[in-house]
Amino acid sequence: LAQEIVTASSQIPHEVIGKKLEILGSSLVTDPRISAVLANILQEDCYLYSNRDKNEVLRLRAFGFAVLAKIGVPITTVPQIVAELSYAHKAYPYASAARAAGMVKGYESIFVPLLLRAFTPQIMDDEMSLERYDPDFPPPERTTARVEALRALGKFGDKAMASVAVLTEVINDNKISE
Repeated sequence: LAQEIVTASSQIPHEVIGKKLEILGSSLVTDPRISAVLANILQEDCYLYSNRDKNEVLRLRAFGFAVLAKIGVPITTVPQIVAELSYAHKAYPYASAARAAGMVKGYESIFVPLLLRAFTPQIMDDEMSLERYDPDFPPPERTTARVEALRALGKFGDKAMASVAVLTEVINDNKISE
């Protein structure tokens, strides 16, 4: 299924590809070979994106991060996670990369400062679901870029202690919207 997704023609609607990604993510299979194949979806030149609308590419790629966070994030995807956390301005790709970052061990010192971007005006904090590709979702699935950044920081434990001072300042400045 992962190979089928990565090599899908641009003639296949993005909603169909998104549904296949959902199936793969809900299977909770943690086979590194499947994750390695699916990791190709994070490459901006992935065949799947040929002749697709920019917003479709953004959504498919972002959902790829979220699915990898469920089935296993290959270390080879760290550069794509770093790039997304460094340069994304939209909540969906940032939040999904934050979720993936939280599943990778050994790169906490790189990820922590990038996860703190979620608390700056650079990142929109729209509500979304990373559980399904469909933009309509039930309230229990609701998350935001800030929530995903906090979850990732929480997984890092003591390695995220450097973020405490910044988060305390954000709270004190009332920059977190309700």
